[in-house]
Amino acid sequence: MTDYPIVQSPTYLAALAALDADLAARYPAGRPKGEKEKIDHPPWPERDKMSQLLYAASIRGRCSLVSLDKAREFVRGALALDKKRKGKEGRVIVEAFPGPGAVTRALLELPRSEVKRVIVLEEELKYLKFLKELEYCDDRVHVLSHSGFIWEAYDEIRDLGLLDDVAVEDWKMAPHSTLQFIGHLPLGPVGEQLIAQLFRAIPERSWLFKYGRMRMSWILAKRMLERIQSPAKKQSRCKLTIIAEATADLSPAIPAKDLEDYNKLFYPKSDPASGKRVPLARRVGQPFHELIARAVINPSGTNASVNSFEKAEVERIIDEGKVKESMSVASARGLMKGMATASSRVGDFERVPMPLGEGTRVTLEKWDYVVRQLFILKSTPLEKAIQNLGSGAAILLSKLTGPDVPEERRVNIKTTVNALTVRDFARIVEEFDRWPFAPDVLFLADLMEEDKN
Repeated sequence: MTDYPIVQSPTYLAALAALDADLAARYPAGRPKGEKEKIDHPPWPERDKMSQLLYAASIRGRCSLVSLDKAREFVRGALALDKKRKGKEGRVIVEAFPGPGAVTRALLELPRSEVKRVIVLEEELKYLKFLKELEYCDDRVHVLSHSGFIWEAYDEIRDLGLLDDVAVEDWKMAPHSTLQFIGHLPLGPVGEQLIAQLFRAIPERSWLFKYGRMRMSWILAKRMLERIQSPAKKQSRCKLTIIAEATADLSPAIPAKDLEDYNKLFYPKSDPASGKRVPLARRVGQPFHELIARAVINPSGTNASVNSFEKAEVERIIDEGKVKESMSVASARGLMKGMATASSRVGDFERVPMPLGEGTRVTLEKWDYVVRQLFILKSTPLEKAIQNLGSGAAILLSKLTGPDVPEERRVNIKTTVNALTVRDFARIVEEFDRWPFAPDVLFLADLMEEDKN
């Protein structure tokens, strides 16, 4: 997600104004003001006619579920409609990258007791003509012509008062009784950056998570899912895998096989066979999955695949990075995530509005640095890869293994980086944090950010 301000060209704004004027002329009564004024949605185009209404040239990297039946199935799983929930109020849903709006419509088919408001973030004009018309049919819809990748879009949601009735709930009470996030994850680097920021936001308790342990559900490519849930020693295991394991419990919203027929269920159709090479990460037509990601109670915790000792160890190490009570600062930062072209899963994350200080950020920066530097040499044993943490870092090996280290705190330094567990990384970060000659991680991070910008 980027902090860049929202800047839209005069041409784009003129096209948006023309779209609004056309809708206002077609619906002279204006937006409905309640349930009694609600009208039927316009007919949903058949899959074969979708290409006649849209063209893919300007929406590369975006794939959208366009089957209403599968969208309904996805929504049922994402919202856990088959399970009892603690809240009696309808949900407030923030939806990003909705495409033409099949999932949006599936949400609006639910009664107000289930869905009170749907806040849609979409900047593509071809999709906005489908989405903004829904505002004239149902007063629960609010469409903002911004990308879900832009931080300021979420500030605008708040400034418009669309979250004023969302309560801040105890982090231990999960999931949040009303607030939920849903989206399609963009393909390629944009989607990966977005979802990594989302996982990172869990321990920071920022973005929408400042309201509590919000449920978050995504439709994303199979390739991205494999990077998020990759088992040890697999080539796809990466920094993103470790962050996901340490912060959230993940589960599918619907069976993966239900989304296998890409060309029947998604738009645009898969890339035709041609001489042009398209990187797999951005290739349209991959299988999709649905994923539900739930933040663990302690935002530094791990998922169910990690044993209780590992979880306690990670929690302890992260907690040591928090500032003392006298220095604690109530804060809530932001974050986000996107969509892809292969298989779809739904994820729900839960986040806590607890006072965190700068000490927490320092610890998280060190986690980022250690995991990133080691995964550069993912197929290398730790005893050799550890040199990548800085000159003289081999001294840390004696703190991780050997007769003087309690067995339950040892790390097998012969293990390759992509086979290390979350608990192993927690121990490495702990010793790195204690190392007096460790490089200035925050300084390095700032330099890298400057270079990137």
